[in-house]
Amino acid sequence: TELKKNPKIYFMDSGLRNYIIKNFNSVENRPDKSGLAEGVALTGLINLLQDKAEIMYWRTLAKAEVDFILKTGKENIPVEVKYQNFKKPEISRSFRSFLSEYSPARAVVFTKNFWGEMEVGTTEIKFVPLCYL
Repeated sequence: TELKKNPKIYFMDSGLRNYIIKNFNSVENRPDKSGLAEGVALTGLINLLQDKAEIMYWRTLAKAEVDFILKTGKENIPVEVKYQNFKKPEISRSFRSFLSEYSPARAVVFTKNFWGEMEVGTTEIKFVPLCYL
């Protein structure tokens, strides 16, 4: 039920992306802020990991998806990017679906400005503001 050959495209250069779509408005006023945040996260993860992990994308036929899966040896670490305000730790149904299927030891949710943590089953989830990546 997982899609193996359905690539997702990211822009590594948000300036070029902004130029192509002709939108240089503040992130707060943009309908595509989630896409911008995912691009920033991907660039940060690539720079941080420097070939120490494979970065993948997970999606099912039912359209459940997780933004990034960091594959390091035998460990798969799901990473979700939610550029929004949180009042308490919460995860999406898609993220919960991945946790239920694979039971990773740890997971990360990059947020706009929220620090926190929670456990789902045996998975420890850290919530970290994207700017700290």
